[in-house]
Amino acid sequence: MNTEAVSVDFFDCDVAVTEIILACKVAAGTGIKVHNKRPSHGFALNIAGRKTYIFNDGKKLSVGENDIIFLPQGSSYVVDDEISGDCYAINFKICPNAVFSPIVLHIKKSAEITECFKEAEKCFSSKQYGYSYKCRSYLYSVFYIAVTEKNLKYVSNDTKKMLLLGLISHFSTNPSTLKSENLH
Repeated sequence: MNTEAVSVDFFDCDVAVTEIILACKVAAGTGIKVHNKRPSHGFALNIAGRKTYIFNDGKKLSVGENDIIFLPQGSSYVVDDEISGDCYAINFKICPNAVFSPIVLHIKKSAEITECFKEAEKCFSSKQYGYSYKCRSYLYSVFYIAVTEKNLKYVSNDTKKMLLLGLISHFSTNPSTLKSENLH
């Protein structure tokens, strides 16, 4: 009987945040390099630079500018700062707790998600009454932006060029298809 836990995609699960452990900005070159058995889940938004996360199982995930990485509770890894740069982090506990895989997403709405991380950090630092609710609301906004971005199907510039060249070729060899009655 196989008792190994099956890893799932964090963004395919409906989770409830039970606790915000930390929300902070990590200045270039100041982050912890070696992480053993993370005590909580975490998101890190890479603002600048390039980092590679090397996990104990040999998996390597690279992040560049405007990439977000999900780091599951219990994971162990080393961070290699290839090009030093700032990032934001939010660490949290959830329910139900499952076994998740780390994942990297490139974020197109970088200003919006960066603002969520900044505001979460501000709230966490202030520790004003009710700050944990406000931090969670920003974290849920991060979830929403990330899951939306993950499920959007962007068309690469190369694909756009190929499609346009195909259309240009078609219309140059078949100019009669450009007549307005054919476009309805």
